[in-house]
Parts: sequence; structure tokens; C-alpha cells
Amino acid sequence: MIDNQNNVEIFAQIKKASYLCCIRRTFFETQESFYLSNLHKLTAK
Repeated sequence: MIDNQNNVEIFAQIKKASYLCCIRRTFFETQESFYLSNLHKLTAK
């Protein structure tokens, strides 16, 4: 029972970590595309 509880907690930690990692990656990709589109506008002038 104790081992099973540990596995559940570890799984929850991994899920949480991968979820946060996914959010962070999406955020940076959005920032990067935003920056690149602004850079294109700046160089177009």
C-alpha cells in the first residue's frame, strides 16, 4: 500500500512537471514568434 501511494505521488509530480514544461515551451514559442514578427516590421522600415 505504501509503495502504491509513493508511485501515485511520483506520477503526479511527473505529470505536474511535464505540464509546467509544456506551458513554458508554449509561452517561449509565442514570445519568439512575436519577437520575430516585430523584428521583421522593424527591419522593413
